[in-house]
Amino acid sequence: MTSGPGFTDREVNLIVRSLPKDILQPRIKLLPDILREWRRIDVTDHFSWESPEIIAKRRKRVEKAEKAAAELLKQLTALNEPERFLIVNEVWPVRRQQTWQAWWNEHCRVEREFQKILNFLKALSSAKPSSKLRRGRGQPRNVVAYLIIRDIADIFEWATRQKATRGEEDSPFYEFAAAVWPVVFGKGDDGLPAALKNWAWARKNLRERSPCIANMDLRHPEWRLFEL
Repeated sequence: MTSGPGFTDREVNLIVRSLPKDILQPRIKLLPDILREWRRIDVTDHFSWESPEIIAKRRKRVEKAEKAAAELLKQLTALNEPERFLIVNEVWPVRRQQTWQAWWNEHCRVEREFQKILNFLKALSSAKPSSKLRRGRGQPRNVVAYLIIRDIADIFEWATRQKATRGEEDSPFYEFAAAVWPVVFGKGDDGLPAALKNWAWARKNLRERSPCIANMDLRHPEWRLFEL
């Protein structure tokens, strides 16, 4: 649960003071508006992920996907070799090659693609992510925490023009995140290390980025966020 509809002047001042000292003044001047806009709209939207109604609907949809994945996995693994070859060749038709070896290499490649699909369906069926979609108490849920820290990274990069990295506890980004985090969640830095770990993994492996600043630029073109 967030602790209120917006940041107080004191909270904003503490957050701004956590940033490096060499930030462009126009960005420092606009940062309080950025933080309050983010808290009012984006943070509220992120926390809607935790409403019981939305979680229940999401769990039902995921459960349907899990059942469909289990059935599809059952049907695909029951195929004999000619049937599997037919499906694979229809989805990823092997291009004509000049040599038998080239054809075989291409065939092995598409077989590996097919196996990746089987592995994913097997993992989805066994992991049952729907069972984890429950409203919890205490630490913020993983999805909400991830969305929050992803936005914090985007705001940090806009304000400082430095790349946000997970880093150590005395790194500029960590200090900024640690200043913002308790204002949003009201509990010190509980959940922050785990959120940073998840965010760093998603950025590296999935190239995840927050649309936070870009969305604000669309909502407030008069701020000229990318011209400062």
